[in-house]
Amino acid sequence: MHQKITLDVRYDQPQEMWAAVLDAYGAMPGWIESDDFPHWFGSEGDAKYVTASVEPSGIVFEGEMESREWEQWVAQLCAQLSTALGRPVRDAED
Repeated sequence: MHQKITLDVRYDQPQEMWAAVLDAYGAMPGWIESDDFPHWFGSEGDAKYVTASVEPSGIVFEGEMESREWEQWVAQLCAQLSTALGRPVRDAED
């Protein structure tokens, strides 16, 4: 099932905050080390994957994953990012 969420992480935050975001990414299940772009579990077009892109509205996570697993993964991601950034990270649309 296709999933998408925008988290309230500003695109113009200081570089040291981006380093903390990358550390949080790496702590997530399914992380794939890459110089290209952040992704987890697989690549676009695979049966299961997640990608991230930085947009003016926040960080957009998009991919293919069952709904229940997606909700758990996003909750864990928000917890990791909240710890890394020292503030609550949530769905930007809430």
